[in-house]
Amino acid sequence: DLVVLGTGLPDIEKKITTAMKKFPEYVYANIGFDNAFAQHIYAGCDLTLVPSSFEPCGLVQMISMRYGTPSIVRATGGLKDTVPDVDLDPKQGLGFSFDEFVADELWKAIVRAMKWYKNPKKWRTLTTRCMEQDFSWDSSAKKYLTLYERAAKHI
Repeated sequence: DLVVLGTGLPDIEKKITTAMKKFPEYVYANIGFDNAFAQHIYAGCDLTLVPSSFEPCGLVQMISMRYGTPSIVRATGGLKDTVPDVDLDPKQGLGFSFDEFVADELWKAIVRAMKWYKNPKKWRTLTTRCMEQDFSWDSSAKKYLTLYERAAKHI
């Protein structure tokens, strides 16, 4: 099943809305944003798709991980920084990424994710690793402090 929440390119929104009308038992779309509904989606889905053309930071993938939901992301900006590809690094990867902003690349990432999903042991390891991530400001502040202290030694 596919659940879509959010906004994007009008032609893609139209295609998603058309798919929902044609396949209402498999596709649901809410073109817009509803934070309460978003929390239910994060908690109830197996994968989050974040195929952004650009993304300076991105919270969707970090919130998803908190719920144990890996993401499929386009490797750009903060998405690239926060979702290392598990196929490239099976011991530390947190999801699946693709480089080019084209449908075929997204599809290949989805197929790779499905291979992991079909292996319960690997999938559980990945989802647990996602839930263990600490994206809090406390964690970030400690890293910044360490960086500043290192930089201060060179002044």
